[in-house]
Amino acid sequence: MSILQFTSYCFLALSICRITYAQIVLTPLPSGTENSLSFSTTLSIDSVGNVSDESHGEFAVSGSSSEPASYNSYITLTIDGVAVTKTTAGDGFGGIGLRGEISRDGNGWFGVIDPLGQGMDSLNGLNIGIDAAALDPSLRVQVVALSISYIDADETGTIVNRNDTSQLITFDRIGANSATDIEIDRFDTIDVSSLNLFVDGGTANADLATIFHSNPDNGGGWRVSDLSLEIVTGGSRPLPVNPNAWRSTLYPADWTHDLGSKDFYEDKIIQDFSYAGYEHGDVPIPDVLSPVFDVTSVAYGADPNGINDSTSAIQSAINDAESAGGGVVYMPAGTYRLVLPASASTVLRIDRPNVVLRGAGIDQTYLYNETVDMRGKSIIQVAGPSSASPFGNLSPSTAVTLDLTGPRQVIPVEDADLFSPGDTVVFRSDVTEEWISEHQESGWRGYADRFKFGYVREVLAVDSVSNKLVLNAPIRYTQLLRENPRISTLGAALTQVGLEDFSIGNRQRDDTSGWENNDYTVAGTAAYQVHGSWLIKVEYARNCWVRRIQSYRPIENSLQVHMLSNGLRVLKSSAVTVEDVSMQRVQYGGAGGNGYNFRFQDACDVLVTGCVAGYNRHGFVYSHMGTSGTVIHNSLDLETRIAASGSAGSAGSDHHMHFSHSNLVDLSGAYNSFFQATYRPFGSVPMHNMTSAHTVYWNTENNGSRYPKPVETQQVRYGYAIGTRGDNTSVNTVGSRLQTDPIDHVEGEGMGDDLEPLSLYRDQVNKRQKEVRLHVTSKREDNFPVNTLPIRFFPEIGSQLGLAPENLAFEIKVLSAPHLPQWVSTGETQFKVTVPAPGSYQFCINAKIGIDGPTVGSQILDLDFDYPQSKGDIGTTTVSLHPIDDSYVRRDSGDNFGSSEILRIKEFTNTNGRVALLRFDVSQISVPDIDNSSVTLVLEKTGGDGDYDALVHAGDSGSWEENSVNWNNYPSFNNPVGSWSGGPDSGTVSIPLNAILDRVDQDDAITLQLEVTEQSSSSPVFEFASREANDSSLRPRLDIVVPDSQSYDEWLALNGVPESQSNPEDRQVAGGPSNLESYLGGIDPRQPQAPLPAVSILDNQVNFQMPWRTDLVQAGFFIPEWSNDLINWYPLQVESSSSSDIGNQRILYQSNALFVGDPTRAAFYRLRIESE
Repeated sequence: MSILQFTSYCFLALSICRITYAQIVLTPLPSGTENSLSFSTTLSIDSVGNVSDESHGEFAVSGSSSEPASYNSYITLTIDGVAVTKTTAGDGFGGIGLRGEISRDGNGWFGVIDPLGQGMDSLNGLNIGIDAAALDPSLRVQVVALSISYIDADETGTIVNRNDTSQLITFDRIGANSATDIEIDRFDTIDVSSLNLFVDGGTANADLATIFHSNPDNGGGWRVSDLSLEIVTGGSRPLPVNPNAWRSTLYPADWTHDLGSKDFYEDKIIQDFSYAGYEHGDVPIPDVLSPVFDVTSVAYGADPNGINDSTSAIQSAINDAESAGGGVVYMPAGTYRLVLPASASTVLRIDRPNVVLRGAGIDQTYLYNETVDMRGKSIIQVAGPSSASPFGNLSPSTAVTLDLTGPRQVIPVEDADLFSPGDTVVFRSDVTEEWISEHQESGWRGYADRFKFGYVREVLAVDSVSNKLVLNAPIRYTQLLRENPRISTLGAALTQVGLEDFSIGNRQRDDTSGWENNDYTVAGTAAYQVHGSWLIKVEYARNCWVRRIQSYRPIENSLQVHMLSNGLRVLKSSAVTVEDVSMQRVQYGGAGGNGYNFRFQDACDVLVTGCVAGYNRHGFVYSHMGTSGTVIHNSLDLETRIAASGSAGSAGSDHHMHFSHSNLVDLSGAYNSFFQATYRPFGSVPMHNMTSAHTVYWNTENNGSRYPKPVETQQVRYGYAIGTRGDNTSVNTVGSRLQTDPIDHVEGEGMGDDLEPLSLYRDQVNKRQKEVRLHVTSKREDNFPVNTLPIRFFPEIGSQLGLAPENLAFEIKVLSAPHLPQWVSTGETQFKVTVPAPGSYQFCINAKIGIDGPTVGSQILDLDFDYPQSKGDIGTTTVSLHPIDDSYVRRDSGDNFGSSEILRIKEFTNTNGRVALLRFDVSQISVPDIDNSSVTLVLEKTGGDGDYDALVHAGDSGSWEENSVNWNNYPSFNNPVGSWSGGPDSGTVSIPLNAILDRVDQDDAITLQLEVTEQSSSSPVFEFASREANDSSLRPRLDIVVPDSQSYDEWLALNGVPESQSNPEDRQVAGGPSNLESYLGGIDPRQPQAPLPAVSILDNQVNFQMPWRTDLVQAGFFIPEWSNDLINWYPLQVESSSSSDIGNQRILYQSNALFVGDPTRAAFYRLRIESE
């Protein structure tokens, strides 16, 4: 059982621990002793742990005609004058093989040759032996962190497998039976303190030896610089601090996943991308061991020599594994010849769960497809049922009940009880014509039914009381009720299927013609026969994986061809991991979707890590609106726009079409290629156009000379390019257009090496898996005097914590409050809070391991207890204003048109574009509540043919006058407050405006700017009457509808209350109601009558009644209180309220509160009335 603990105070606790650390850094030098590689350093630490002397080691290497002669490393760690390290010599760095390079800070590469042809040997970075017996017994020496600043492919782009872009590190203790391996990515620092790599002083036979290994495959290219090891004495400390480190302004150290208050339309947002991949990264991909179905066994008879067709044999093994409920279909080392069966859409097919197709390794097992007529076909297809599509007709389904503007995980719905924790669901919505107009995407008008949002999620918790669902990941874009957002049960997808440890390739076509860009549409051509073919397709799948697979060039191919057209496609799937996969060398890269190495289409939360795309039309491709939350991490795209035969007319790794949004490209690079998310007015109707919004390019590297921009970003709302490095570091923001305004966010060009964190994805995974996230499912939805709110929350426990819900305790703290609140526990994960008065309250819910244990998660909770709403229908008054100034300006012209009787507007981007300005004096408008006002701009169109779309912008600039304003000095705004569309007809145009009264300038005036955003023909100029028009009825007009309300002072004067008795608490008649009670209750204060509030007690509830006038917007509020001594008063828990019409523009307002008094003693109840 979990424990709920409450504290009513706020404090800041600081834990100070004196510790010391030293960092050993290996820094390569540009030159050194011939034929040698050596390292030495000395670290001196006194008895209390202070570093008294520290020198960083350096190693040098130079190329020669023979291997380096010696590999020596010398390290001396001195603590309080006693040397505690054991010197290690010989084989300190192992053999350095073919194409090995070492650099200093990534500048200037120095080759090391391998004349003996032995290939790449292990690179043993550092051996340290610490003599525990010589160490003071009061001290502990511990390895806590490891950093690697640069590991990458060689400059030719040669990549063999993942070990060329990551480093395998082995930690070993002398005398231990086993070692600990950990893989570290380039530019990364890993906390290894949890591995307990320490020795205590005075302990015999417990020496610490820390050994670093790098194990690229033979012949692989590599580079490495700045290996660092951190050794701590006397305790533990955070990771090392880089003095040049910087953080994005959008991702501060205190960034939190709780972004529900953000607005996708208005705010820059770095979302949480940690949910990508198999089981959302919470559990590792399994190494399935049994049962095993060996395709070469007698039962199947596959031929590993590549002579006989093995298609049927391998498929039979797959079928048997499926019938058995799952297993490993094992393909031993060898080459397996495959042929597409007649009338089949794929060579091999897996369509049932729990099957792993596994080879003996990418350099041992080869699948060779001999068929070259592969139009629309694949070699391997992993396919679930189409009923698992997130875009089908799904049921049961429940509607979302609130506009959701930010990345929300807690979703209010009509009927939460349709679902249970663990259900797989999809959050769906339909793009509407209103959405298209709002995004100003005229090219998609009439095609709204072609676009749909779909986020595949798991239900974590169901709150039946508040009708809310907690999903396991947030939504990725604004979802308004007009788009019919809903949550539906998703059909069972194909799960737990894996492809791993083999190479795959297709025989080339020998045609010498028919490879042009559009030949894929011409029957009989080579391009036509390979169009839309794939090596691997994964469809309608969830929680599946593809790992340790590469494309290869079959020996039969005379050209550098691995695949006919495309490599790997993931379609309408979610939570799929693609790891250590290399797809390269397309034969055809023409139009129509050919030449893609990787494509993710309507696929959400896919993780792509350690992958390589090369020699393609496009390397990594995001496609369609259903693709969101997909992460490309630590991967490389090289040599784009290259195909072996014919056309490869496009280039780069891109967001290709139809609003694939909120994705991440993280710590990845391009060599003679680039990453892109721009407006693409290409393709068939509806064209690709808006390709992305809120996608993040984080720490991107670019090398090579063909494409000198690492990132091109031109996204809807906002896009982000944060941190670049390599030979080319300047981000191309392309230039904005109507649909993609404003310009995207760019930070840290050329500063990626020092960006913290180096990997956004890994940092966010680490945060989520090591904390408890508290999802609050109930918040205030009523107004005062309801002053009691039940709070329920669901703890999402990080997978690395190893905790169960019963291990947790929860405490509630008040961070800020205008008055002291009260609360009571009502369950393990719920409580009830009561506040004495309206206002803003902030609480913090902490999750702890036990009552006195450490805090492992916190959630800030902001509660606004609102003032009462208006108590009935309120009268309104319309105020009509004419402009005090109006004019228009013409593009690039210094002419003034302030005296013209006509306002002219024309598309802004046109060489003769025109913009109109109107200025209104709003000083007479005094509105108690601006939200209750409506504003309409009324114009009279007098000329201009053709259709057009236009915007109204609002601003507070009073620095213009109608007789002097022109193109060179007019105030330009980018704050749309209204829009309209028109045609050739003349007449009255009424334009509703939003939120303009907060744009009033210091002279109590507001400026409106009229702008045409698009028109059907470039020639028309649209004309409207100005304030100078002879016919006054045609002049522009601003209609403002304001609510009627009688102020307290007006009420005093109307009722003849003398100034000496005008205070709210004064009474005009002894024993009668106060002025405030009379004002609120709508009665004559001079007539004797009983005080208005009435109190009654029934069972365990206290009922309060108070008449309230209906013509008041907000006059005040009352607070039900109780006391035992008439001295100390406490707020009652008001849980419900109601109102009824009692005539004479009055409402009887009633509140029910919990009875709190002691029945054996006197209890007093009152209504305390306050005015705002």
